[in-house]
Amino acid sequence: MLLEQVNKFFPITRFDVVDTELNKLRRGHADEPTSAFRGEKKEPRGNGRRRANPVAGCPLTAALAAIGGKWKLIIVCWLCDGARHFAGLRRLIPGISQKVLTEQLRQLMDDGIVARHPKGAVPAPVEYELTEYGRSLLHIVDAIGVWGRGHLDRGVVDD
Repeated sequence: MLLEQVNKFFPITRFDVVDTELNKLRRGHADEPTSAFRGEKKEPRGNGRRRANPVAGCPLTAALAAIGGKWKLIIVCWLCDGARHFAGLRRLIPGISQKVLTEQLRQLMDDGIVARHPKGAVPAPVEYELTEYGRSLLHIVDAIGVWGRGHLDRGVVDD
């Protein structure tokens, strides 16, 4: 009766952990708390797990999954001259947040394009550099840069 009244005024949303616990109470599984109530933490994204290719077997979607997006090619471009500290990359790419730069670097590491080198004990600075596999992208980055310059020269995009 009480749960019916609560549901009437506060409908359950599927993303709310507390509501998940209420659902377990309703089904009689209250002795099985969710991970949030057990104190377990989710594994952060970008820890060695590869992303699935959205179109199985398609090399183009595999390439876009690895280097596509707003920031990855820019990161690769800045790393082509050598290793850089995280803070240095952040200064070179002014529109990127710390969170997004971290996510993008993790994804590039997962794909074997970038390597991370800590320089001492935590919280020592960390350097990122292209792997040999990552260096194989440099001719692609150069070609996209040449095409982009021509596209800008056509006046199609504002600087």
